[in-house]
Amino acid sequence: NSSTTSTYLAGNLLLGTTSDTGYQLNVNGTSIFTNQLYINPTNTGTTGLDVASDTIRFRSDNLEGFKRQLEITMGSGTLVQLTAKGYGANYGTDLAFYTATTGGTNASPGIYITGTNNRVGIKTGTPSYDLDVSGTFGVSGSASFTGSLTSTRGNNTSLDLRSGNASQYTIFTLGRTSTDLAISSSASSGQFFVGSVAGDGWIGATNGTIGLGNDTSGIATMLVKGGNVLIGDTTTTNYRLIISTPDSGTSNFGIGVFNSAGSTLLRIRNDGAFFTGTAGASPYNNTYTNVANVYIGSDGVMGRSTASSKRFKDNIQDWLDNGLNTILALKPKTFTYKADYYKNPNLVMLGLIAEEVAEICPYLAEYENEDRTGQVENV
Repeated sequence: NSSTTSTYLAGNLLLGTTSDTGYQLNVNGTSIFTNQLYINPTNTGTTGLDVASDTIRFRSDNLEGFKRQLEITMGSGTLVQLTAKGYGANYGTDLAFYTATTGGTNASPGIYITGTNNRVGIKTGTPSYDLDVSGTFGVSGSASFTGSLTSTRGNNTSLDLRSGNASQYTIFTLGRTSTDLAISSSASSGQFFVGSVAGDGWIGATNGTIGLGNDTSGIATMLVKGGNVLIGDTTTTNYRLIISTPDSGTSNFGIGVFNSAGSTLLRIRNDGAFFTGTAGASPYNNTYTNVANVYIGSDGVMGRSTASSKRFKDNIQDWLDNGLNTILALKPKTFTYKADYYKNPNLVMLGLIAEEVAEICPYLAEYENEDRTGQVENV
C-alpha cells in the first residue's frame, strides 16, 4: 500500500542482500539517514534510540514518573560530552559505570556521579563528598589541593593541611635529597617552624612561645614565652617551670648545669641536696674571711642576714641592761644532731641551745617569723 508520503510493505525489507535473516529490515552496506533515526523497541511513545546530527540519545520508558535519557554529543574541537538527564525536564539523574564481577552480577559502581549535587563516587554509589573514594588511591605524579586536606581515622582527625592567603603560608616538606624536613604554619597567628622557612628550629604559638634555634628576628637560641613548662609533670600549676624527678633516691638529679669541659657547676638532687660544684669560680673555691651573710628559714627560703654596720641600721640606742651578765647567763652544751638534720649525727658538738638563749635574751635568738613569733630557729 502506498500514498504520496508513506510506503507500507508487508513482510521483511532487504537492502543490498537477497538473504532474508528474519528481521523486518536487512541492510548490507552503508546507510545514510538525512534527518533523524528513531528506534522504538517498546512500541510506545518513548523513543529508545535517537540519532540526530552530532548527538546520540538513549531514552528509557516512563519509569517512576519520569523518563531517563543519556546523551553522547560530539562538541566543537575534541569535546565529547556525556550527559545524563531526564527527558522533557532537567531531572536530577545519576550516572553510574558498572563492571561485572566474576560471578556475573553487578558489583558496586566503579564510578558514580550524582545528578543533584554533581558528586563523584569511586566504588560507592552514595558519595558524601565532591570526590568520595571507598578504598585506597595512589598518585604517581604531583597532587595539588586548593582547599584543605583532611584525613580521619574513626572519629579522630589525623591529618589536616590547610591553604593560606597572601599573608600566610602552610608548608609541609619531607626530603632526601634537598629538604629533609620543613614544617611551617601561619606567620600571622600561630607559628610552627621547623627548618628554614622562618628561622631554623623556631616553634611558636599565639599564647605560649617556645623558640629553638633562631626566632623570626634571629635573636634567640632558646626562648619560652608565656605559659608554664612542665618536665616530667602534667598536673602541677602556678609554676613557670616544673621539673619532676623520677624518684627520691640519691643517685638521680633533677637539675644539672655543666661547663663546656664537663665540670659540674650546679646540681639539685632528688632528695633536695644542693650541689654547687668544685670548678673554677664555684663557692667551694671562693673563701672569704668575713662571716656568713645568708640564712635558710624553716620554710626553705634563703635570705640575707642582718649586718653589723651602722649604715644598715636606724633608731640606735644604748642598752640599759648589763651585757656581761647576759653573756655569763648563757650555758654552752654538748650535743649531737639528729640524723634527719645533719649528715654526721655521731659527731659531738659544743654550742648554745637557741630556746635557752631566747629565755635569757630574746634579742639574741632568731625566730620563725620576722616579728619574733613562731618557733625559735637559731642564735
